[in-house]
Amino acid sequence: MRCAGCTYAGAPAGLTAHHRAGGCTGIPPQPQPEQAGQPPAPQDAPAAGPPPGERRPRRPRRPGTAEDTGPVRAETGPAQGLLLPGTGDQIWKQVPLPLRHTLATAAYRLVTPEQPVLREKGNRGVRYALRAAGNKRMTGRHWHALLTASRESFGSARSERADRAFEVLREVVAQYVAPALAQRPADEAGGQRADPAPAPPPAR
Repeated sequence: MRCAGCTYAGAPAGLTAHHRAGGCTGIPPQPQPEQAGQPPAPQDAPAAGPPPGERRPRRPRRPGTAEDTGPVRAETGPAQGLLLPGTGDQIWKQVPLPLRHTLATAAYRLVTPEQPVLREKGNRGVRYALRAAGNKRMTGRHWHALLTASRESFGSARSERADRAFEVLREVVAQYVAPALAQRPADEAGGQRADPAPAPPPAR
């Protein structure tokens, strides 16, 4: 006779002794779930992404990150009296190349070396904007800073370099910004028509 629990084979008396002495129960092993044709236990599926065509939510903007600002009325500076479009407006990307080149030259001379007044805390925005102008990397924020800054923010009253930079900015307003704003509909210009730009000072 054969043992149901292992490969032993022998007489009935020997099979009984085999169970007693060898610790074999004589019970055939039970098949595991996978051996019995059952599927394995399910595993956790990875998290699904957003549905097709739907973007993931944007991360919150970090504090201190620059954002576009809306229209600003210039109380002082080369654009005094004008309602300047927001910093993200296309008008700042379309300043004619000759004007940008002239401004780059004047700005570079003004910050090389820097005027002492530009190192003052209140003129930090003007200083950064002049550097950007000198490198021809102007943004709407830089234009806002320069076109709304008073003459005193550029240098001393006796500084010819500061005079030249301020004069070039007034030329940008008179030759480009003011005419561009005058051609816009009233609602597109913030609900108000741009005031006439102040005339640039006579050439020295």
